[in-house]
Order: sequence, then C-alpha cells, then structure tokens
Amino acid sequence: MLERVIHKFKVLALVRNLLLTLVVRDFKARYAGSFMGFFWAIAVPFINMCFYIFIFSYVLKIKTGIKGIEGFGLFIISGFIPWLGFQEALTRAASCMIENSFMIKKISFPLDVIPLYVVSSAAVNMFIAWGVFLVYLVVDRGIHSPWALMIIPLTALQLLITLGLSFFLAAIGVFVRDVAHLIGVLLLLWMYATPIIYPLSMVPQALRRVLLINPLTHLVDGYRATLLLGKPPDWGGMAYLTLFAVLSFLFGYWVFTSSKEQIPNFV
Repeated sequence: MLERVIHKFKVLALVRNLLLTLVVRDFKARYAGSFMGFFWAIAVPFINMCFYIFIFSYVLKIKTGIKGIEGFGLFIISGFIPWLGFQEALTRAASCMIENSFMIKKISFPLDVIPLYVVSSAAVNMFIAWGVFLVYLVVDRGIHSPWALMIIPLTALQLLITLGLSFFLAAIGVFVRDVAHLIGVLLLLWMYATPIIYPLSMVPQALRRVLLINPLTHLVDGYRATLLLGKPPDWGGMAYLTLFAVLSFLFGYWVFTSSKEQIPNFV
C-alpha cells in the first residue's frame, strides 16, 4: 500500500516537472530571437490597453455605468483579457495532440499533460495581461473594494471551463481534423454572444435571456462588477457558472480519458 502511494507521488512530481518544462519552453519560444524578448509580454497588453481606452473612451465616447471618461475602454479590456486567454487555449487545444505527435508516440508519455500545458501557457499570458490591467486600475483610480478579490475564484472557474473544453477538443480533434478549422468560426460566434464589446443592458430583454444561458456572460460580468464597480457578482450567475465549470470539466476529461488508448494510433 505504501509503495503504491509513493509511486503515485512520484508520477505526480514527474507530471508537474514535465508540465512546467513545456510551459517555460512555450513561453520562451514566443519571444525567441526578438530584440526586447520577454518585455513584449508586458508591452503588448499595455499598448492594447492604451489603444482601447483611447478609441472607445476618447474618440467614440461610448458611455457605460463605469465612472470616468476612460470607462468604456476599461469595460472593453476587462472583457477581452479573459476572452483572449479562453480563445487561445481552445484554438490550440483543437490541434494540440496532432502537433505534439512526436511526444505522444514515446513510451509511457502522459497524454493529459498536453492539454494541460496548452491551457497553462495561455493562462500565463492572461495573468500577465491581468497584472498590467490591475496595476493601471490601482494607479489610476485605486481598488478599495474587497470584492476585487473575487478575481481569484472567477479565474479558477474560467480555467476549469477552459480545461474541460480543451480536453474535449484535444480528444475530438484527433479523430475529426476539421475541428481545428471549425473552432475559429465557433469561437467568433461565441465572442459576439458574450457581452464583451457591448453592455448586456443594451440587449433587448428577449435576447438577453438567451445570452444569459452563455456561462461566459456571467464570467465577464463578474469580473466587471468586482474590479470596476466594486460590487459583488450576481450570485445566481456565479452558481450557474460554477455548475457549468464542474460539469464541463468532468465531461471533457471523461471524453479525453475514454479516448486515450486510441489517440496514439491516429496522430
């Protein structure tokens, strides 16, 4: 019994080290050969943030319930940061097993690591963008509400959803290669069905009920309420988001584990 427990811990340590190695390798590969290197990881989200604030707040001057002339720019950014992390992970997950076939064909390679590293790599970039955004919020207007700490469970729920869908897409993408091409179209539709570039209050009541079925609607609104408005998230929306996160992870991982034995034969 003790030997089995020790073996399990050794396997977990091996997987953790392998996952860390793959994420670091992926992060370095993004900026390999560039003059500014890792600095781009901070510069790009900062430049994008300044661009959104300037265009949507100072040029278009669209109003929201967020105080300050830069309110709509902050509104857009707080929706795009989680969405881009979600989109990157799912886009890469759809073809991640094919692209890493050289590792899969190695003996005793833990297949679970590949979707995990894809999601982790996308999460690193998202965390950097959130860090830049939070620094701006603290410097520009201060964050005094304790509800801002809700970014932690919101991010955890987002990653759980992303992991579940990534496991599902990673498995399906091996047997149906069209998934890698179709996912871009589906994500575009999903983005417009999420109140990222428009407030939910602008949507007609009948259509709003449809958008509330979308779990990312509650995720994005939760980020905005806690970070920009200093209010608690909608608890009903949080309950729905939590249920969806758990079910999507369990279903996605079940599909992946059910396909594990066949995957090496098709990559």
